[in-house]
Amino acid sequence: MYSSLKDHYDSIYIAGELVCERDYTWDKTCFLLVEGKDDKKVYSKFVSEASCKIITCNGRPYVKEVIKCLKRSKWRSNRYLGIIDSDFDVFRSRSIPHDPNLVPTDGHDLEVMILKTQALEYFVDMQLADKDKALVNEFKSSIRRCLLFDLGPLIGYMRKELYDYGIRNPQKLNCLTARYLKNLDSDCKLSLPKAISITRASFPKFDESQLSIKKKEFRRLKRTRRLHLCHGKDMIKILRVIFPKMTEKHFGKKIYLRDVKKQLFETFDQPHFKKTRLYKRIKEWEANNQPYRVLKE
Repeated sequence: MYSSLKDHYDSIYIAGELVCERDYTWDKTCFLLVEGKDDKKVYSKFVSEASCKIITCNGRPYVKEVIKCLKRSKWRSNRYLGIIDSDFDVFRSRSIPHDPNLVPTDGHDLEVMILKTQALEYFVDMQLADKDKALVNEFKSSIRRCLLFDLGPLIGYMRKELYDYGIRNPQKLNCLTARYLKNLDSDCKLSLPKAISITRASFPKFDESQLSIKKKEFRRLKRTRRLHLCHGKDMIKILRVIFPKMTEKHFGKKIYLRDVKKQLFETFDQPHFKKTRLYKRIKEWEANNQPYRVLKE
């Protein structure tokens, strides 16, 4: 079978590259391991180029595996730190071992962490700069509630349940998200029974008895763990769909969005990042691993 260089771009390869890189970098340079290009693009705004180099590992499992490889090689553990998406870890039955060289995002992933902050309000202000401020403030409250309290947790919950059930094809899950969004009511809401009905229409063998998190427990988690239920890629789609519907309701005219993810990433700035738990965890790592420094002053 044909084997490409990409096939060999695994954790051992990345760890080997890092070990080699160590010999050509200043001794006080540390390394920040991230999952992908989007992560590198966002975090590079906050990372000190003089004291830290960002390494893209092409996925969450690789970040974890690279760190394991580096530990096995007895490379100084205070010289590298990995950032991973939390994903649905908090809902897994197995205990997750603490690793001082790994820090998770607030909520499910990078996009959810950004939407949790006031970057969402800044993003809305950019789109509605010419609108009445009082109406805009009311709109911002409505869009936050719809995204992070209603649709986001519900659609993320269904995605998790289907994944646990064994439906793990991203294309099928993304198509189902699109079906949910086509069936919103006039207030951009979707009930759990309706979401289950839509799910069953797509996957006839799936029924409520197969939910690992039952309805009552879901309602509690929606209040206490909603940021871990939300799924970043779904949130971007939700925002793109509900924005014109909600602007028509508030301002009498539909306003469509373009380059949602790109604009959100650009809006997420230092003041927003400093209010995240991720920022505090990185600062704690720096305090425990001097003289290495990841972030700008």
